[in-house]
Amino acid sequence: MSLWQVALILVGFVIVAAVYYAYMQAELFRLRRYEHWSDRFYSAAKPLVANPETPSSIIELIESLNGLMTARNAPFGIADVFKRRVEVGYSEAKDEKPSEEYRSFFKKYPELLDKAQAVSRIGLLAPTYIRQVGGPQARAILADLFTQMDLRHQEVGDVSDVREAIVVNRGPSLVPLITRR
Repeated sequence: MSLWQVALILVGFVIVAAVYYAYMQAELFRLRRYEHWSDRFYSAAKPLVANPETPSSIIELIESLNGLMTARNAPFGIADVFKRRVEVGYSEAKDEKPSEEYRSFFKKYPELLDKAQAVSRIGLLAPTYIRQVGGPQARAILADLFTQMDLRHQEVGDVSDVREAIVVNRGPSLVPLITRR
C-alpha cells in the first residue's frame, strides 16, 4: 500500500468521524429538549394527579399523553392529526363550553388551571422530540396551532405580552428547530 493510499484512508476516516460527531451532537440536542419538555409535562401533571378532586377526564387525558411520551411514531401522528386543523383554520365550536365539573374544580383550585393548560400543550410538544424525522414538522404544526389559539383568545398582543410569555414559559426556544426543517 502506497503512502497516498494510506493518506486517503486517513482523510476518509476523519470525514466519517466528523459526520458522526455532528450527528451525535444533533442527537444530544434533541434528547436534551425531550428531557426538558418531558420534565415540564410531569411537573405540571403531578399536582393534578395528586388532587383527589381532579375530574376523571383530565386524569384520562394525562394518562393518554403519558402513553404518547414514549410512542416512537408520535411525531407523525401529531402532525397528521393537527395538520388539517391548521390548514382549515382553528374555529371555535359553537356550543362548546366547559362542563360545570370543570368550572367548579378550577374555581376551587385556580392555581391548577395553568397546570392543566401546560399539560395539554406540553404533553403534545414533548413527544415530538422522540425522533429526528418528523419531529420538526410536528413542532411547526403545533406552533401554528398554538399561535392560532392564542390569537383567537387574544392572549398574544403587543411586544410586552410576548415578553411576559417568554418569561413565564422559560425553556428552549422552538424557533431554531422549526426554521431548520
